Amino acid sequence: MSPLALSRLAVFALWDEKRRVGLAVVGVVIGVTSIVLLISIGVGARTYVRQQFSGIGANVLVILPGRVETTGAMPGVTTGTPHPITIDDVRALRRSCREIKEIAPIVLGSSHISNGERSRDCLVLGTTAEFEEVRRFHPAVGHFLPPDGQMSRGDRICALGHTVARELFPSETALGKKVKIGGSSYRVQAIMERKGRQQGFDVDDLAFIPEPAGRRLFNARGETRVLVELVAIEEEEKGAAAIRKLLKERHKGVEDFTVLTAGSVMDILQRIVAVLTGALAGIAGVSLVVGGIGIANVAIVATTARTEEVGIKKALGAHPAWILAQFLLESGLTGALGGAAGAALAALGVALAKLALGDALPLETPLWSVALAIAVCAAIGLLAGGLPAARAARLDPVAALRSGGGKK
Repeated sequence: MSPLALSRLAVFALWDEKRRVGLAVVGVVIGVTSIVLLISIGVGARTYVRQQFSGIGANVLVILPGRVETTGAMPGVTTGTPHPITIDDVRALRRSCREIKEIAPIVLGSSHISNGERSRDCLVLGTTAEFEEVRRFHPAVGHFLPPDGQMSRGDRICALGHTVARELFPSETALGKKVKIGGSSYRVQAIMERKGRQQGFDVDDLAFIPEPAGRRLFNARGETRVLVELVAIEEEEKGAAAIRKLLKERHKGVEDFTVLTAGSVMDILQRIVAVLTGALAGIAGVSLVVGGIGIANVAIVATTARTEEVGIKKALGAHPAWILAQFLLESGLTGALGGAAGAALAALGVALAKLALGDALPLETPLWSVALAIAVCAAIGLLAGGLPAARAARLDPVAALRSGGGKK
């Protein structure tokens, strides 16, 4: 019997049992939908992480005060730092480390900013002109802050993020106007380009002031963090080692700071995403097992109900391999049907999620996940229908006819 004829017989047989087959594939559909959705979320999360860190640059290091690795704290949340990272440390790194291209100190805090009766609370960064190049964050109009060494504690200039400028000056340009930050007056000398959300917060809702003014505003002894742009990404390990060595020497042999590389942070986050995705996919895989049991049940019922049909076919000369192939094909098609339906439902879910979330999470359904889901479900169907199909192929035609006739 040709494969085409076997396929036609299998399709007709499934159509005759469409209600039972439909119920059997529900578990498979649920499992496949869950797994493909989870894979889409996992791929989207990894893409999101890459996009967020690409905004900083692959060759950028972050120096944090405090030994994060030994305390188990989140990056930037440290306690009991005996030696803060000072502006002198920053200048020493700039002079001594040839792997460093640019270095930008940051004093970060939240402050009240106002223009007359209009006011808001936002994050304020005390930094230098080098921040513009390290973060690739440029003014839309005006000029950013002066470089380190060319500013004094009396500088009263600032740059505003797009959202801050729009909220404080809704009907006029903020450029050249005066605002109050933490009670002190500053002249707006730049309005930054739109950036949106990066690393978990709205970059457009920031204000920038000179680094000395930032330390004075937040009464800080040192920098909250330091961004370091390396000459080349290949210098990452060498540059990080040189930074650790110099700072350790300046801090009396104590490594009371943390050097984070973009690559290491991305690897950690992507491993976390992969583990969570795998764990949730494993849980969803239980539905596939349930679906496989349902397919096995349909196959067992089919072989029992169609005993007379099998007996007639074998009496007419049908080879046992044909009987085996037909029942296996029915089970495999049932699994593949459930896989295709589940993948289609998952694709619909991803499309709806994209409409709802927009660019917040770049969801993506890889084609390999759809193909793999259908192939795995077909394999589950074949495995589930294997024993019933073998049982049908081994039936004696005379006994099968007697059994079928007796049931009538």
